Parts: sequence; structure tokens; C-alpha cells
Amino acid sequence: MSFTRFLPPVWRKKISTSHDMYSMHDAIIGAIDYTLSQVKDDTIMSKQESLLNEAEGPFLDYWGSWFGLNRKDGWSDDTYRAAIKSHVTHPRSTVEGIRQAIVNYFDLNMSDVYIYEPFRDIFRWNRGKWNSDYKLHSTYYDTAVIDIQLGKNVPSSIQDLLNWFRMAGVLWVVSYNGAAHDVNAPIFDFTSEDALLFINELQFLYGYNIYDSFSLTPGIYSEPSAAISEFIWNKSAWNSGDSWIGQESKITPYVELSQSSLDYIPSTLYNSDTQLFFGSTLEDTDYTALLANDTKYVPFSSSYEDGDNNKFLDSASLKYFSAPLTAEEDFGNYKMYHVTNGVTISSSKLDTLPKGDYYIGCYAKLSSTASVKIKYSKNEEPVLLSSSYNGKYAWNSIKITVDDNFQIPDEGIQFIVSGPFKDDDNYIGLFYLGSNEQYTDNDLSGNYVYSTFDLVGFYNRYIGELSGSDYGTEINSLYSNKLISYAFRQINTSTDASGYFNVQLYNWNLKLWVTIGTLEDTFYSYSMNDISPYVNANGYVYSRLDLTNASNKVLNLNWVGLNVSKRTEGYGIKLYSDNSNYGSYIDITTAGYLKLLYGYSLFNKDSIIPGDTIEDETEAQVLSWNNSAWSDGSVWLGQSNSGLPYIESSQSGTDYAPDSYLGAYKLFFGTPTSLEDMHKLGSKEESITYALGGQNLLINTSSSVTSGRTEIPGASAGIDGVYSRTDSYEQVTTPSFDTELFYRFVTPDTNNLYGLTPGGTYTISGNASHTTGELNFRAQYSTNGKGWVTQEILSDLEIPVSDGSVFTPFSYTFTIPVGATGIYFSLQNMDYTTGSLFRFKNMQLEKGSIATAWTPAPEDNSGHNMGTEAYAESTTNLLFNQGEVSVSNGSSISVPISGSTSTGTYNIGCYANLPANSSVSVSYSEGRDPVLLSSEYHGSYQWHYISVPFNSSDVIPSEGITFTVSMPNGTSGTLKYFMMDGSNTHYLTTLPNKYVYQTYDLANYYLNKYGKTAINSYADLFSSLYNGTLLGMNYSLTGNSTFEVYNFGTKSWDNINSLSGTTFSWRLANYTSYLSNNGVVYTRIVLDTNSSISLSQLSLDLINSSDGYGINLSSDNTDYGADLITELAKILNDQYGINDYTRVEVSQGSTSLGSSFSWNSSSTWNGTNSYTGSYPYGYQYYYLTKYNGDYSPEDADSVPNVGTPIDVRLLGLTPIKVTHDSSESTTSQYVYGTINIVQSYLDQGNQLKTSNYRKELQSNIESSTLVVNDDASGNIIQGYNRDTNSWEKLSVLSSNEQSITISDLVSYLNDDGVMYYRIILDKDETISNMYVVINTVGDSLGTNLYSSNYNYGADIITE
Repeated sequence: MSFTRFLPPVWRKKISTSHDMYSMHDAIIGAIDYTLSQVKDDTIMSKQESLLNEAEGPFLDYWGSWFGLNRKDGWSDDTYRAAIKSHVTHPRSTVEGIRQAIVNYFDLNMSDVYIYEPFRDIFRWNRGKWNSDYKLHSTYYDTAVIDIQLGKNVPSSIQDLLNWFRMAGVLWVVSYNGAAHDVNAPIFDFTSEDALLFINELQFLYGYNIYDSFSLTPGIYSEPSAAISEFIWNKSAWNSGDSWIGQESKITPYVELSQSSLDYIPSTLYNSDTQLFFGSTLEDTDYTALLANDTKYVPFSSSYEDGDNNKFLDSASLKYFSAPLTAEEDFGNYKMYHVTNGVTISSSKLDTLPKGDYYIGCYAKLSSTASVKIKYSKNEEPVLLSSSYNGKYAWNSIKITVDDNFQIPDEGIQFIVSGPFKDDDNYIGLFYLGSNEQYTDNDLSGNYVYSTFDLVGFYNRYIGELSGSDYGTEINSLYSNKLISYAFRQINTSTDASGYFNVQLYNWNLKLWVTIGTLEDTFYSYSMNDISPYVNANGYVYSRLDLTNASNKVLNLNWVGLNVSKRTEGYGIKLYSDNSNYGSYIDITTAGYLKLLYGYSLFNKDSIIPGDTIEDETEAQVLSWNNSAWSDGSVWLGQSNSGLPYIESSQSGTDYAPDSYLGAYKLFFGTPTSLEDMHKLGSKEESITYALGGQNLLINTSSSVTSGRTEIPGASAGIDGVYSRTDSYEQVTTPSFDTELFYRFVTPDTNNLYGLTPGGTYTISGNASHTTGELNFRAQYSTNGKGWVTQEILSDLEIPVSDGSVFTPFSYTFTIPVGATGIYFSLQNMDYTTGSLFRFKNMQLEKGSIATAWTPAPEDNSGHNMGTEAYAESTTNLLFNQGEVSVSNGSSISVPISGSTSTGTYNIGCYANLPANSSVSVSYSEGRDPVLLSSEYHGSYQWHYISVPFNSSDVIPSEGITFTVSMPNGTSGTLKYFMMDGSNTHYLTTLPNKYVYQTYDLANYYLNKYGKTAINSYADLFSSLYNGTLLGMNYSLTGNSTFEVYNFGTKSWDNINSLSGTTFSWRLANYTSYLSNNGVVYTRIVLDTNSSISLSQLSLDLINSSDGYGINLSSDNTDYGADLITELAKILNDQYGINDYTRVEVSQGSTSLGSSFSWNSSSTWNGTNSYTGSYPYGYQYYYLTKYNGDYSPEDADSVPNVGTPIDVRLLGLTPIKVTHDSSESTTSQYVYGTINIVQSYLDQGNQLKTSNYRKELQSNIESSTLVVNDDASGNIIQGYNRDTNSWEKLSVLSSNEQSITISDLVSYLNDDGVMYYRIILDKDETISNMYVVINTVGDSLGTNLYSSNYNYGADIITE
């Protein structure tokens, strides 16, 4: 409003616009008016800018300055305003509040910021130990001090930020932690008591990579936009975007499920709020139950039929419908009318129609100019079903009432379709009349559980914005892992339950439902390397469970999800699925993801780790005669068991049967593993190798032999030089003339391998010394029986030069080439001078790659109670009586010695089970009185030994060493394992050291950590405390070995499993059977000849989990799998490391479709179109041909060049049957096939470094499986072995899908990486399907968590 309206009229009136005085008048009045108007506007604006929600530009900057938050470059007003609000409302004066403020202000990750409070580590009286890590009080180690440790550099403005958020009086220190994002930095070791509840803490504490991921599960709904406002007449503009009342759709789920008999064919042209307009839909409570993997289940029966029957009989088949001049087309198990003009469709047959309300509708794809009306009663005019068609499929229904006036028209109920139509692509069908809003039809025989995932809708609402040009390709570029998963239980409702549930995805390229797997066990997942074929133009993924082939079963779904994720930095965990042929990646990195997938559990865990020992009882005082009361808890000196290990290990030849044992060390026999080495197994820093040595293939190797030369039996040593031998070594000196200096263990012969095997691996070892030059191992081979190959082995053994008196141990492993006909190998002195010599002793040649301790060849044995076993424990025990002897009071057992004695000290002992008040004395010399072995017996087995002197005057009695027993009258006992050993305190024998024993002292662990217990039975105690106990190990294997556990109920060793791969775990479920009365578990590894195991980790975990924190992945078969209950993902990494693990499936058929090249169209020379006549389907991985002859492929053949080719484009997607029927004259019909393993391997993103595919794949392929679906049993499948150039039987097929493990896939590959196989079909038999799965392991950063037997689950070691 202008102020001039308040002036007198004469001041406002312009008399003449041409006079200068009026221009001056107007300027003065206008200036005053402008100034006053500006003041008015500024006054109004100042009121607006005084409100934070309205302030803009510099006024908003003032707001920020008042709260100490300056605008950052690029921040808009809305962004800055939100930051100010967050800054003001942000928690202050707490560690988490300060940490979050630093993250928000400097755009850091939570893993980059850690706040340490030094007061937590201050030494306090009555709490800290003097030798602990607690710190004395200082300016830093004080209360009200915080240390902010940053993983990235930040500007100095952090000072202002900290002063804003800290409490008054709190001092702060900022330090830089460069290892915050270092993937090689050590992982913090926190105890299980630290319950980490936040994703941020998990990321920070364990250094896991940041994952970009989301999970689409049932129960997540869309929300109406809050920005949409209500349309109001006379206020809202037509183009304002305001909405009519009722216009906004109700919330819709991102995941829909329904069970139906309809074999539905989805269309990319479908456009309705609800994707699944058919079948029985789920209630809201059902969707909530499927949201998490918990104890809530939604049942789906194999005997399902659609609910309330469709009153239109045979609606899906259109059997009782008529539409003049209108064609029918098939869709799944239903038909639809192809409408080209206006038409009236009539139903001629209806089911009974009682009075009441009904829904009537149909499924249609019609032009936007079309409409559908329904004439449902004689007495009613046709009613409009819909006129809102848009050229896309839609389901429409309306409610009608059947009352006394209702009469079905003479022509039946009519659907009147009116045009005009814009094109001829119009369809209508699935007519429905019934009590449901969904389409149902009991006339259909199928049974499916459908799921749709609105992947793009969810992403655009919660994650970001997809461009919309190609959703599948865009998702592939954003996320590396795309995983569809089901958690479930299968329940048989009858004893004759049968069949299976298939998992299918709709492939929009092929326009087919593709079967991707079968539900087994309790969890199934499928990884889509390329999700684009499964995402339609609207951004939906369609999946379904096919229940049609099952009977008398109920599928209880627990959880359904579509998960996508991408690892952006650092490292993570890959858990392979253990229950499908295809496998999948499940990336678990944060507590939030754990909860989403598996739920949480409150967790309690104790881990018994190798190297840990019983701690000193710090509270105990030494008993003093004049100070301590007898009952005050003081202890005698030496009474404490501190320092004893909880886990012991030893290797022995004794087949030991544990019993009720008392003693400090449980494994009193064999070669013990030192506490230092046990620490290695606990820290996983190094490995410990246990080997059962092989037979020495060289004779005359003993140092006591003074005649004969070291050589292979039947050969003669070849020597260039002057040879001599003493009782200590063999020697070769420089010859008088200048030539070579060597010792050959065989005479060179191009046609003699001297018993060695082509392709075999051998290890030569011994001790050697030389005076000049280099001492080498040298070998040459012949492959044609005529001459030696030019590529010889010549390797420096790295033995230092000396005067010949210093012997250095060495070993060298070599492999004889396949096809070799002759060999020689030697020690050869290179670059020697006149007067040089080399010496060697204790030589051993054995099979395998492990050098074991020297033993003589069987031919060299001279008795010594060793039989024919040459790989025994190294012992100096002179007593060889292991047998158990029953004794009573006064019994004497004399054990003769074997071997001669020398002066020194001997350890004499025995293993005894004697009652209390018993004693054992030993007579070992004619000139000495008996000595007391022990009087500390308590009715359980105990090992006792004493050290006694043996001088030159001592003489062993003729009867040997005598053990005399004194015990109470009327009692009895037993003695065994007698020993007299000059160097060992453990009982050793000369038997093969085939057992690796471990004991786990659960009782002492518990008592030392928690104190005494009122429960008498350790089995009852641990059963009440823990619901999961897992023993696990990491290792590398050579040869064969098995794992056994001692069963105290049956008093025998239970064979648990053969060891394979690199990990093994065993779940202890029965404490009563496997726990001794003393609370100890006994296990052992049994080694075969020429085998070894290198343990790198050993642990036993006692776990108690209650309601939810962690993951519970369990296999139904406890013999093969394990309950994996873990507190955090970090534990998995601690236990296993990470694997570069690749799983390759040779895809069915061929690569993607190609287009034909056209001269006159848009084809270009460098385009992807193909010339006419070239194969239009890309490169085939599979090739099949049917032929009645015996064909052997040549090296150059890439596909079978015989017979009639079989179309394999859809192999594996839909059955392609090959039949040999009675009409054919030949007795047998062959189906020849090739699988291009290498091409598929490369096409799936893998790399091969060389063109020698066979050699490179040999080290990469862990296992391979050929899967065949055969309709009749007895057909033989063979593979063509390229090493032997012959067909070899792989298996005899059964009458269903069968997986055939190919142990050595590489031997069946030609130089181009193609595998040939064939199936011999008898008459009237059919084969339907086949594909190959290969598991390969790349650079090993840890241990794989994959079982070679996918039917049973994974062999997993867990804390």
C-alpha cells in the first residue's frame, strides 16, 4: 500500500506532464514512497527470517553462526538448515555423541573414529596386578580425559567442534591411527562379554569393509508421499499436483506372495498396484512372520486347491465360453481370447449361484480406447467393468448382488468388449465370478507359491534413483551379489510323502519359468551373477515355488528375501550355501545384516585355546606353620596345578584306550607337542606337522653298517671318485684324474626305473658334509628307452662348506614324469678342487613330499622287535612289554630288557591302576636295593616314573627289571606300559607312530575360570551350562587320515569322519559318552602310511545361546555339518581368514542370442550382428549328438563329428529328451556330448594365465560334478580320458537326477579345455538333462567354508 493515498489530492495530481516542476515533484514523492515500501518489506521479511524454517541465504548463515556451525561449500539452504537442526539436537557430553559429531561434520566413517577413555586402564588397589597392563595415575591416565583416535586427517577446526560437544572440564587429545582402514592391520581381540549392538561399533572394532547392500523381504510396504496435498475446489489449480480424495493408492507391499493353481505367464506390460491378482493371498500377520528368520512360519500345503470355486466352470480353458470370430491363445495352463474387434463373450455354464454378494471380473490387455461391460442379469442393464485400459495387462473386478430379481441371461453372463482398438495386440481371459477379489479356479491342477519383488520401487524409495533405461543392467553395475533366499522347514503329513519343491525364476528373455534349484534341508539360496534376465521393464522380479510334484507334504516358509550387496573396500566373508547345486554368496558384515537375515541371540561363549594353561591362584597364600590355620585356604608349596595346559597333543604308536586317569599330563606317552608349539596352534601363526613316515627305499643306510653301499635294492651304486665307508658315514673323494665327483644310488639305465613309479612323487633326505664347491641333487630321466632328456634336475642342497666333520640335514622332493622309462639320481659335488670330498649318512628315499625321521629299510632290519614296520617312534626304551598285568598284594613282574645299557641316568616307570595305600618299587640293579617308584595311588590309572643312576658297576638282573606291588589284602589292580629309557620321560614304543592324540581338559578350564561347582557330574555340569560345543581344526593334508573320539560309554574309539579339504569341525552333543569322569575329552587323528597333517589351528568352544544375537546356521545332518553359532562376523574371519573362492557353473545351451547381418539395414561391419549362415546363438558350451557307432574323438575335434546333432539351446531350462526306442534297429544308441569347460570358465569372469589349460586348471579345480537327469536306470555314462586315450566309466545312472563327482576333471580335457562324454542308451530309455558344476579355489587368504559333499552341508570350524 503506497503512502501517497494519504496525501492531499493536489499533491498527487499531475497538472502537466510536460513541465519540469512536475518531474521533480514525482521524483521526490516517489523516493519517499519507495523508501517507506522497502522498510515495510524488510520488516515483513525480518519476521520470516527470524524463523529457522523460513530463513534463507545470509540470514540462515546467521543462524548457523549462533550455534557454531558454518555453511560448507556446496550446501544448499535446505541441506544447511537440516544440518543446523541436527547440530542443535545432537547428543552432547557423551563419547558416542562426540564420535557421531566428528563423523557427521568431517564426512568420515564410524570406523575412522575411536574415542578412548584412559581412566579405564588406571591401576587400582585390590583390582590390578603389578605385572598387568594397568597404568599408574598421570595427567593422561586420569578421569575427565578422552583420546580421540582418527583414521584420517582432519582440519584444525576439530578443536572448535570438540569444545562444542565435550563436557566442561574434560580434557581431550587427538591422535592419528593409520591402521583404521588397513586391511592387513591386526583385528582387535575382544572377549565374548563385549556385546556390540551397533553397526558402527562392529565396523570400527573389526575393520570390516563397508557394504552397499539392501534386503527386500515380505512385510515392507510402500508409503504414501507426505508431499501430496488434498485437491480443494476454488483453491487448487488443475495442474497443481494436489490429489482427489481417494486418489492416492493405499500402501502396497514391495514383496507379494500368493498360492495358486494358475500356471501364470507374467508380462512386462502388466500395470496394477497388486502384481499377484490370483490365488490365496497372505494376511498381514503372515507377511510379518516372513520378515525375519525366526520361529514364525507360514504353511503352504502340497494338497492345496484354490479357495471358493470359480462359478464360471473351466474358466481357464475357456471350455464353456464362446466368442464369435475370436481366436484363443495358450498362456501357461490357461487360455485367453485374442481380441481384434468388438466382441461379446458369453459363458454357457455356471456353477450354483446362491443369493449374496459376488465379485465378477477378468484379466485383460486392451487399448486405451476400449471398455468392458458385463451383462450378468436379465433384469439389469450391462454395468461397466472398466474403461481405464492403457495397453497393458490389468485385473479388474466389481461387486454384484444376486437377489430374488437375479436371472441369468439366456445367452449366459456376457462380457461386452467395445473398441475401437489402436492395434491388434489385445487379450482378455481368466473370467471370474466368486466371493474373492482375487482370481481362483479349483478346476486347475497346478500348485505354486508365487513371490514378486518390487526391486526398483524399493530402490527408488529408499536407496536412490535408477535411470529406468535398463533396470537389470543398472543393478548389475551397482551390486556384485544378487541373492534370492528361502528359509523353511518341510513336514511330511503321511508316511507315503513324496516329491520335491522346485524353485523357479521367470526369465523375461526366454519367456520361460526357469528351474534354478530344489528345496533341501532348511535353507536355499541362489546367486544371480546377471540379474537382468529376471527383472522386467517395471523393475519386478518374479519367482515361484513349484509344489506340483510333491504329495503329503507341507512347506513351512520362515523367511523369503532378495538381497543385493557390493563390497567397496577392505575384506569380508563369503559363506557358500551348503544345500544347493548352485551355491551362493552371502555377504555378512554388519550386525544389522545379521539381524535381518538370521535374528539376534544373547550369547555366551568360552573358548579353550591351545597354549593356554591353568593360571596361578593369586588369592592363595603359602601355608605357614606358625601363622596359617588348617582351614584358612592356604596351600602347600607345590600343591597348585598352575602351568598345566588345557589342551595337550602328542604323536604315538600306542593304541591307547583312556579310562579314569589321574595325573598332571593326560598324554604321558608318545612324542609330546611342546607348549611353545601349542601356542602356535592357538595364535594360528604357524603350523605343526605330524607325519607317518614311509618305508625307506634305500638299503645299507644304517651307520652301524660298515660294508655295502647305499642303493636301491637290485641296483648297483655308480660312483665317480674314490669311495670309502666307516661306521659313521660314507665318503667320496676327488679321483686322481680330473673328472666328475658324484655318488649315484642306481646305475643309469634308460629302461629301468628300479621299482619307482612314473608320475610318482618321492623325497630323498639325509645328512651330508662337503669341503669345497656345491653339493647338488641331480637326476635325469628317459622317456623313450634310448636316451636321457636334456632337461635334468640339478639343485643346490645349500649345505655349507666345512672340513667334512659338520653334517647338515637336507631333503629334496622330486616327481618322476608320466611316461618315464628310466632314471638315475645322485649326490654330485660341483666346482670342487683337488683334494675335495663329500660325506653322507642316514640316507632315506620315501614316497610323498614329506621327509620323515630316518628309519632303516625292511631289508636292513635285524630283529629288534620292529617286525616289518620301518616308520616307528624313535625310542630308547629297553622294555617292550606293553601288555596289561593283573596284580595283587606282593605281586612281582619282571620285564626283560632289549638292547644294552650304558652309564648315565635312566627313567623307569609304568602305568598302574591301584587302590589307595598301594605302592610300587623297582629293582633294576643287582648291586642296589629296590627303589620306590610311587606310593601315590588312588584307584585310577596313573603314570609314574623315577630317574635312577646307572654306573659301570651296575648289572641288570638276569630276569630283567622287576616291579613289586604292595597293596591292601583282598584288593587287585593292573600294571602296563613298562619303561626304562635313557632320554625320554614319556612312554614310547617301536610301533608306527600313526596316532596324533589331543586331550581337552574341560573340567580344569571351568574350575580355574569359575571356581567350584555343586554339580557332581561334569557331564551334567556342561550339559546345563552350554547348548553347543564345537571342536575344530584347520590343516593341510597329505595322504589319508581319520578323526576319532573316545566313547567312554562303549569304551571304544568312535570313527567320526575321514579328513579332507582344509577344515574340519565336530559338534559335541553327548557329554555323557565323550567326557571322562575327570572332565576330559580324548580325540585322535589316525594317519595312514605316507600321510601327514599340518595343523594350523585347533580349538574347542563351549557355547550357550539364548534369544537372539548372532547367526544360527545349522545342518540337519550333524555327521557332516555343524551348528554355526557366532557372536559377530569378526569371529568367522578370525577362525578362517578369507578365501578367493570361485564357483563356476557351465551354463546350459549357449551364450546370448545374436542378430543376423543385413546388407540394407542398420548392420555395421564392426557390430555384433552375424553373417547369414553363422550360428545365431553365440558360442555353445554344450554340444550333443545321437549316434549308433563307437566314436573316439581326435585331439582336433572340438565337437563330435558324427551322428545327428541335438538342439541344446534350452538344455537345463526345459526338458530336452533323447530317446532310444524299440523302432530303432541297433542294440545300443550313444549320446555323445562335449562341454567346453574352459570357455565357460573364462566367460564367467575368471582368468587363466597360460595357454596350457590342463596344467593351470589342475591346481585351480577343487572338485567338479556332472549332473544328469535320466528317466531310466542302468544307462552307463563314460568320459574320454586324454591321458589313456580311452573311454572310462564314470557311473551307472539311476532313474532320476544324479550328481556324479569327477575326481580328476583335467584328465578328461583336451588341449582346448573341452570334455568328451557319452551315455549308452538301451532301448526304450530316455535322458533328459545335464550340466556341470566346477569348484575352484584361487589365491588362498584363508580356508574355504565349502564341503565337497553339498548334500550334507559345510565342514566348518567356529568359535
